[in-house]
Amino acid sequence: MKNIFFIRLIVVFTIMLISFSCKVPQYAILSDNANNMIVIKAKDLIDKSTDSYSTHAMEIANLKVQVDSIVVEENNRKMNQATIAMWSIVQKDKFSLYGFFDLWQQQNTVSPAAVAEMNQKLLSILNIIQTWEQRKKGGPLFNK
Repeated sequence: MKNIFFIRLIVVFTIMLISFSCKVPQYAILSDNANNMIVIKAKDLIDKSTDSYSTHAMEIANLKVQVDSIVVEENNRKMNQATIAMWSIVQKDKFSLYGFFDLWQQQNTVSPAAVAEMNQKLLSILNIIQTWEQRKKGGPLFNK
């Protein structure tokens, strides 16, 4: 069931990227750097999710603040609907990063098998956002 959801999520991301690729969103190095830092921190926290949630609660709260601030910044940039929509999924979807953090908090720890599965799925979502931001350097997506 979760695998079907992630396949659908990837398809939605792809459709959003294609639909917004006709417009030329502006590349922002600060946004790109922030995205890179979030991917690194998210991976680190996912890897630590076999530990007690309370041990990393402050790190999780800080990461959420960073993601929320990116969404605010992205809202201020022109022609940036695709990026905003992708970050919104990261924040609001129960099978995405914030949902994973909620699960971790509810269960206090996450099994190593679940960590391995979620690591791959969550990072693929974040990597799509990261790739999209990187791609803005060269103009419209699928242009080359």
